[in-house]
Amino acid sequence: MTKYIVLCILFGVFLALPSFAQEASPQGWQVQLSFGELPWQSFKPGLSVGYRFNRHIYLGALYQMRNTIRRGSTSFNANAAGLEGLQDSHERMGQRAALQVRLYPLGGAAYVSGGVVFNDADAEHTTFDARPRSFGGTIFHGPLVMHQKRAAGWRPALGIGYNHRFDGGWTVGTEMFVGISAVPRPTVQFDVPSDLDTSVLEQRIVHRFRQTPTNLYHVFHLGVGYRFP
Repeated sequence: MTKYIVLCILFGVFLALPSFAQEASPQGWQVQLSFGELPWQSFKPGLSVGYRFNRHIYLGALYQMRNTIRRGSTSFNANAAGLEGLQDSHERMGQRAALQVRLYPLGGAAYVSGGVVFNDADAEHTTFDARPRSFGGTIFHGPLVMHQKRAAGWRPALGIGYNHRFDGGWTVGTEMFVGISAVPRPTVQFDVPSDLDTSVLEQRIVHRFRQTPTNLYHVFHLGVGYRFP
């Protein structure tokens, strides 16, 4: 609940900023090159194309490419395991896409958005060193490799954003567009002998995964673009 209160406060501050004055000629096609992913460690390239009909309405689409990132000790998912001896963690993040309508309540740069968001499957592979670890009363001495995957999915989504147009047509903007649903349940597998009981560890990882807001289906982007006259 605290996270939602903070978001509401931030959006209220957005609406109060004087830079949200109405544009003189807001209509036109807009193209934007962007990047961004949360947690903030990935230059995930993207492209958005849309049309602003008037001061208050924009219709468009956004696409982000798949990419791979080595997270290491900053990985939320690796830390969720609660195990020592982390050696490596890298994640293959799938494509992202969104179809949306933006509503500009004051006719300026701040907007709220609604539509649908698609996230392709994300897969993270984490390696822990060899040391004695207990699984269901059985001691395992070898290295531990964990595979965690969030399946692909579509969700209805809402967002908030800011897109400012400068004289000459150039724009700068950012947006957080989040699926309206609970965090999806991931699949978790370990490269260990089949007789080891890893269920308790798996349940802990799944629980913590679903408590992390950045694991929601979402698109975050920050970029520059151009609105054609």
